[in-house]
Amino acid sequence: MVGARVPKRLVLHLPLLAILLMALLTRSYHLGHLGFWYDEGASAYMAEAVRANVWTNDVHPPLYIAVLAAWGSVADGDLWLRSLSVVFGVATVAVVYALGGALLTRSAGLWAAALLSVTYFQVKYSRRGLTPRSSSAVAPSSLRLVA
Repeated sequence: MVGARVPKRLVLHLPLLAILLMALLTRSYHLGHLGFWYDEGASAYMAEAVRANVWTNDVHPPLYIAVLAAWGSVADGDLWLRSLSVVFGVATVAVVYALGGALLTRSAGLWAAALLSVTYFQVKYSRRGLTPRSSSAVAPSSLRLVA
């Protein structure tokens, strides 16, 4: 379309959308081809267990298991279990952008989000259905509330 104007709001958010897309792609590439870890099996077992005494015997906070149980009610399987960690990993990138923008500048938030989106360990563990991954977005979120 000749003469079509792109909304300024979209242009401002385009770099962040590109970074979030990069984070999603790096975390979901060949997600179903990974071997299943013992910890992922334990998370899946805990999510399937309906007895509360199983949850109380675990050292991890039960919120992730409760969210995973609700997530598992929609579908199941290795890929679905790991996709929740992918969602938390991409959400962490968005939260780090917001935190960087609030504490420093929008540019600093974009750089921080871009670096986090390709950081090896962040990508590696965002691809696994492990309990601690859910807390990676909680710490920056709580800092954002204070800032």
